Amino acid sequence: YASPLTLKVQRDTFPDLAHKMDYANQVYASVQSNGRDSVNRGNTSQISVAYSGAYRSTVRNIFPLYNAARMKGFRLSICGPSDLQLQSTDNITVRGKLPYKEATRVESESDVIACLCNRRGTQIPGKIYYCAAYKKPIVVILDGEYKEELREFLGSFDRFLLCENDENSIIEAIEQARDQLRVGEYELPDQLKPECMARRIIGEFAFVGSEI
Repeated sequence: YASPLTLKVQRDTFPDLAHKMDYANQVYASVQSNGRDSVNRGNTSQISVAYSGAYRSTVRNIFPLYNAARMKGFRLSICGPSDLQLQSTDNITVRGKLPYKEATRVESESDVIACLCNRRGTQIPGKIYYCAAYKKPIVVILDGEYKEELREFLGSFDRFLLCENDENSIIEAIEQARDQLRVGEYELPDQLKPECMARRIIGEFAFVGSEI
C-alpha cells in the first residue's frame, strides 16, 4: 500500500493476511522550481498560493482555503476538476482542469503550494509527495477522521506545514509559510527520495513476497 494508514486498516480487516502486507510511501516528482523573489516577501497579502488538483465536494472541502484567501487577501490560484463553480475575485483565480505542464507552471510561479487532504478515508493525496522537491513552503491541510494519524505521519518528514481545514488555521499556516520564505531553506528528507522507496520495496517486500 502507499499509505501506512491504509496498511493498518487492511491488516485489522484481514488479520490472516496481515503478514503479507506492507507499505511504501510515494516520493517526489522532478519539477522546475521557480522561487522568484519569495524570500523578500514580508506581507502575507502579497504571497501567492497555488492549489492544483481535483476538488470534488464529496471528496475534498476547498471552501476553507477559498474563504481564507478572501479574508486575508493573499493571492490564490485554483486549478483542477470539480463539481463546484467557485468564482474568481480580485485575488483569487479559479480555473478548471489544466494540462500537466500548465498546472506545474502555476505551481512553479507561486510562492506556496497548498495540498488538501480527503474528507474521509486513509489514502494520502499523491500531490503532497510530488511537490516535496519544490524550493518553497508546502502547506498540507489536514481533514478526515484520520487527520491526527496524518499529522503524526506527515510531520515525521519535517518538510510540510500542517494545519486544520478551517480558515483561521489555514491563515496561520500561510503566515508560517511567509516566515519560512524569508529563510528559503528546504531540505528534502531521504524518505521522500526514490532510492529510499526502492530499498524498501526490494528489501522488505522481497521478504513478504517469499511467504506468499
